[in-house]
Amino acid sequence: MKKIFTYLKNIKIAFLEFLYETKIGIVKIESKFIMNQFEDREIACVDCGASFPFSAEDQEFFSTKGYSEPKRCPSCRAARKANSSRGGGGGRSGGGRGGYGNSRPQYRVVCSGCGCETTVPFEPKGDRPVYCSDCYRNG
Repeated sequence: MKKIFTYLKNIKIAFLEFLYETKIGIVKIESKFIMNQFEDREIACVDCGASFPFSAEDQEFFSTKGYSEPKRCPSCRAARKANSSRGGGGGRSGGGRGGYGNSRPQYRVVCSGCGCETTVPFEPKGDRPVYCSDCYRNG
């Protein structure tokens, strides 16, 4: 019986080597069916120090997506996300889109579409029409 298992194992290894040489989805086959390289484990949160589970399924998902392992427990992650969303930056320095925050100058202009007064985050040169956000969206 042991010889049969050894023979089957050698067939699997040969098949994996073939897939690797032909560059066909070897990572998924290796990790999911043959090697089972992930095991459930506990991780200590860097914020509160509590340990939280990091399941084999989560590890495999993180690995296939190229993510690093989590450093914070789910409750600390949620609290950090809630705090950073108030700042408007999603963890980026400077806040807001593009990292400008409130320091980027705004210029007053008259919309070329509807004639209302609006502000834009760039200095108009006068050679192109400038639109308010509504006219730009509908235009």
